[in-house]
Amino acid sequence: MIKSPLVEQLKNLNLISVPGLALDLGCGDGGDSIALAEVGLNVVAIDKRTEEIVERKGDLTISVVTSDIRDFKIEKEKYNLIIAKNVLPFLGSKEESYQTIRSISEGLLPGGSMYLTLFGPKDAWAMEKSNMNFIDYDEAVSFLNSLGLISIHRLTEEGLGPLKSGGIKYWHIHRFLYKKP
Repeated sequence: MIKSPLVEQLKNLNLISVPGLALDLGCGDGGDSIALAEVGLNVVAIDKRTEEIVERKGDLTISVVTSDIRDFKIEKEKYNLIIAKNVLPFLGSKEESYQTIRSISEGLLPGGSMYLTLFGPKDAWAMEKSNMNFIDYDEAVSFLNSLGLISIHRLTEEGLGPLKSGGIKYWHIHRFLYKKP
């Protein structure tokens, strides 16, 4: 079994409905996708590089799609759960992130949940990377609230933390968990 703090939190909040369909946008190595499939969800995992998840998924019910998330069409009212963890900041602009979030919200079935992360303007990369977007917490909350979703959990974290590639950086991350009425 893969340990995923996110999937454990979703289970504890009773936000995983089995059987069901989950979409993991920017799935990376597939850790969350695998954990979701292990609890009984069918999963669609999207990423530009999918070699690692294809290798790790085994016989689990995970459909892997190699695609930039901007090119993937999210069908309306199809998913019980959509995750966009640590991927939206890498879209070119706030507008692209907001359009993707709007598509995510439209892709949820009634009662479905979405979890997403955004990086705030105090993040170290905000000074270094012009090809990313950084969104103020209050602005993000205002946008999310305009979608008619119900807030389950909102949190901003900041401080020094590790990079997957090694080293450390200053992180400024907003975490959002919303449910469609």
